[in-house]
Amino acid sequence: KHSNAEGGYLLETARDAPTILMGKLCVTRKVLLLALSLHALVLPGSHGRKMYSEDMDKAVCDESSSRKSSRSISGYSIQVLTYDRPSPLLRLLKALQEAEYDNTTVDLRVWVDGASTWRSSQKSSRDEVEVIARQVQWRHGDYQVVVRRPNKGLLGQWFGCCGDLDLTTRWVVFEDDLEPSPQWFRWFKKAWESYQDYPHLAAISMQRQHLVACCEYIGSESLEVNNGNEPYLYKLPGSWGFSPNPLVWKEFIEWYSMIERNTTFHPRTPGLVTTIWYDNNLKEGKEGRNGTARTWSIWFIYYMEWKMLYCLYPNLPDHRTFAANWNELGVHPVQQGKGSQRSDALQDTWDDTSQRMPSALMRIGWDGVEQVPRLSRQGIGLGVSIEEVYGMEAW
Repeated sequence: KHSNAEGGYLLETARDAPTILMGKLCVTRKVLLLALSLHALVLPGSHGRKMYSEDMDKAVCDESSSRKSSRSISGYSIQVLTYDRPSPLLRLLKALQEAEYDNTTVDLRVWVDGASTWRSSQKSSRDEVEVIARQVQWRHGDYQVVVRRPNKGLLGQWFGCCGDLDLTTRWVVFEDDLEPSPQWFRWFKKAWESYQDYPHLAAISMQRQHLVACCEYIGSESLEVNNGNEPYLYKLPGSWGFSPNPLVWKEFIEWYSMIERNTTFHPRTPGLVTTIWYDNNLKEGKEGRNGTARTWSIWFIYYMEWKMLYCLYPNLPDHRTFAANWNELGVHPVQQGKGSQRSDALQDTWDDTSQRMPSALMRIGWDGVEQVPRLSRQGIGLGVSIEEVYGMEAW
């Protein structure tokens, strides 16, 4: 146990320190029963370092590492965001542990949000989450648990989870109510290797996108892309298994840190259903500077529209996906009839449709309709370079 500058602690490895600090947690009978479900996660032979930390906000903002840049991909990292849903977290961690990584080193970091004053009734569940996170033996790389002090909320969790990762690391965020396919990493890795230097690419998502964002079918979950089951670009970001272009995300966070100081500014993109949802949440006190359920995606949608950026999606047959959502009760309300149901079937096999990576990508507008021309490595037929799109010397 070593104190850090913020008064927290770092536990270096499973060999050097116990994995559960019994004095800090109220371990109930329910906690112990949940721990029994960890047999698929606590396995011998883990080759990565294991670290626990508290109050790590300053530790994840290393400017020197964030400014390194290279076209080559140096590593992969998974960020899991969790708070007070023990059973969904177990399901997610089990799926991540059992996925196919083909001997690639992949680090895992679990972010446990701090206790909330406005959801104090969930304290016991949150403590169970912390116990579960500390028990994991990750087999595929380094493992770290970061315990937030105090509560940061969903927006704070998203914006504070990857500041220490440099521009050569490809990382992905999974909230705890998601379930990835066994093949998710293979597609994730292949997609970044294929498209990392494409201009206008803001992010890659593991999910099947359903939502039509505007116009005639605004708000409907009827999006269908008929392109022979090839990946495509859509102007709407997908948060289920979200992996941003590191350079885009870095510039986005810098922009947000400046624009958020303007208390009169709202990230409204006219005509979108997401803007309607944002305004409704403002009226209910869920959004705004002191909102109880602030979302990060409304800000990124605005930024993507401003910068002419797109998100890449898989397009598998029979509505299969590399990351599904179980619609568990949490910060956001569960839609009628969708609670604790998996959104889509998972892609269990690595087949031909999983590996299609065309050089020219179909682009889909807010209305779900194809835009022309397609996007290639040279841009959208305009000779636009990646440096010009992002407004800085990217590489």
